[in-house]
Amino acid sequence: MPESRVRPPSSRADVAELVDALVLGTSIERCGGSSPFIRTMGARLLFGDKMDCVIIGDSIAKGMGQLSQNCATHAKEGATSSYIRRFKQQGNVTIISAGSNDPNSAELPKNLRKIRQRISGHVVWILPYNRKAATQVRKAAKPGDVLVDLKYCPTRDRVHPTSYKCPWRLING
Repeated sequence: MPESRVRPPSSRADVAELVDALVLGTSIERCGGSSPFIRTMGARLLFGDKMDCVIIGDSIAKGMGQLSQNCATHAKEGATSSYIRRFKQQGNVTIISAGSNDPNSAELPKNLRKIRQRISGHVVWILPYNRKAATQVRKAAKPGDVLVDLKYCPTRDRVHPTSYKCPWRLING
């Protein structure tokens, strides 16, 4: 199950609705049979007309971005947290995948804090399979950030999920 820091219960649902509307677009089947128009309109009421989503990070972010219809993706295979730190893009919702490529770096905690400090709006962190890196991501997250743990997704290499649909399902609960 995805994890979340302490926050009002509706906030996590609100972020999930926005991400759902942005990612799933107009596909009724991919929305689980619910009306995409209603889901999108609900997100617009919650977040205004400037709905946007940005995915930043490593190869996991890149894989998730390939399944997204409406999120801009700024990701690079093999990207370390110091590389991701240079990304300036952000959206109403920013999805971050960092730490998988440098879990043992002494700079990881600082880099994750710097990434988070420059982002306003809603943040969804993708926790790496590596537990040491996942702990550092948890520490960098601010109250209200949504934490999605890849440990709930099948993997063959303990770095990447076998399907990038899994993290999206976790985000959308």
